[in-house]
Amino acid sequence: MQELRRRLQEAEDTIDAIRNGHVEALVVSAPEGEQVFTLRSADQPYRLMVEQMREGALTLAADGTILYCNQRFAELMARPPERIAGQPFGEFVIAEDRSVLERVLRSESCRAEVQLFSDSGAMNPVQLSSIALSIDGVRTVAVVVTDLTPERTERGLRESNRFKDELLATLSHELRTPLNVILGWTRMLLTNQLSDTARRHALELIDRNAQAQAQLVNDLVDMSRMTTGKLKVELEPLPVIPALEAALGSVRPAAEAKNIAIHTSWHVRDESVLADATRLQQILWNLLSNAVKFTPNDGHVSMSASQEDRRIRIEVTDSGIGIDPAFLPHVFDRFRQADSATTRRYGGLGLGLAIVHDLVLLHGGDVAVHSRGIDQGATFVVMLRAVDGPVADADRRVDEVTRDV
Repeated sequence: MQELRRRLQEAEDTIDAIRNGHVEALVVSAPEGEQVFTLRSADQPYRLMVEQMREGALTLAADGTILYCNQRFAELMARPPERIAGQPFGEFVIAEDRSVLERVLRSESCRAEVQLFSDSGAMNPVQLSSIALSIDGVRTVAVVVTDLTPERTERGLRESNRFKDELLATLSHELRTPLNVILGWTRMLLTNQLSDTARRHALELIDRNAQAQAQLVNDLVDMSRMTTGKLKVELEPLPVIPALEAALGSVRPAAEAKNIAIHTSWHVRDESVLADATRLQQILWNLLSNAVKFTPNDGHVSMSASQEDRRIRIEVTDSGIGIDPAFLPHVFDRFRQADSATTRRYGGLGLGLAIVHDLVLLHGGDVAVHSRGIDQGATFVVMLRAVDGPVADADRRVDEVTRDV
């Protein structure tokens, strides 16, 4: 018992000495003989591990000054480690994310995403995983920096491939459906066995489906022209009210077929907008036909126009299926609909609103969308420049303003 107490006391004394910094080395007996471990050599594996990590590693002072960085973080920033130590970490974080960095510095432990910019000009999305440490009574923050660029690139490629597959499936369906109708009724007409009434019905169906197919092709051609900078717009002063009423007249039959009431509210008189006549009609028709398409039977669609400063505000509101708040940022994306069920039920390639967006920007205007959510309807707002007289140099090309598009 006395021998056991003596050994326990020696162990406690050794631990206390280590804790108090009175020990510089330990001698450990092992089958292969006695081995000496200095405190520096005990630290070495961890130092090597941090230096060879695939993630960046930082030690920050309480104010965000970088006390230490490993080689991986230096590579991310395209700067040697000696030019990073002593610099504020906020110097490498974009201005919009510096409030996130403040939260990381204040927290005991935190995980957050920020954007870093390097000396090479690259922008790197990263995840910061931090934990606060107290060393000799001084607060420091240890941070692991994980580069999210490969993950996001891979995710983007997966999304791109998925959208491509959905587009091809939708395109083949949308083109094949009217083509089948045209071919079927054409063959029946060639038999000369249809009555006059059936013949007229066949011609009406062929005409309607040919127009639908032509619209799909025109949308694809317009989008291609806009993305390649070859769409030409001729800007001139156009009276607002006649343009709005012409667009309403083109969608009224479709609205009447679904018993949809159309309300108008004009708070302008003789005002004109700077626009291309054909493209302005395309903007208005797309917005109105979209509202009618996604509004159920017995619903309502309203259109209003007013002047704000030197701009004309045009609103199209419907009582239709509405838009999920999560999808609102993607409403004007090309080839995007809320889900595949929407495509199957309502048809289309998801190009109409993307075309509206790009055409409005070409006119020097703005377009926005608002919705309270599913089954709450939607409102589209277009702002165009108002003019009083003729406009010089009205002929413009899309490639001159492609930065805005």
